[in-house]
Amino acid sequence: MKFNKYNLVARIFPALITLIPIVLLNYFYLSLKISGFLSAVASIKIISNVSISLLFLFLLAQVNRFVAKELFEKRYFQDEVKKPTTDLLLYSDTRYSKQFKDQLRSKMAGDSGLQLPTAQNEIDDEVGCRKILTEAVGFVRLKVGSGKLLLQHNIE
Repeated sequence: MKFNKYNLVARIFPALITLIPIVLLNYFYLSLKISGFLSAVASIKIISNVSISLLFLFLLAQVNRFVAKELFEKRYFQDEVKKPTTDLLLYSDTRYSKQFKDQLRSKMAGDSGLQLPTAQNEIDDEVGCRKILTEAVGFVRLKVGSGKLLLQHNIE
């Protein structure tokens, strides 16, 4: 795991917060039992406590990431089909004007090579249109790559 800003703020800090109850349990209860066993093997109490805490830290970082992906991406956003970016691109969403959406959609269609649905297509088959828009947004993500704004959003 690289220690860049994303890993530090988006993975390590949430895991540290989650780790607090486990560290307290380890310090006040498990530490006595584990250190008794380890002192019989070798006197490495400090190293064992630190390594176990670090192990829990990395484990919880991955558990937090997995739960977030399962809960939000798969269930709440229904595999990206119900994400806000998809909603904003629908003609039925009124937050942006039709002219702005037309410009954005023509740019996205040119970049992705997809034929994006019309307002009538949305009325006829909203689920299918959402899937096409989701794929087009995926092309935009690939083009942006690891842009500063996308990285900052992912960290948050």
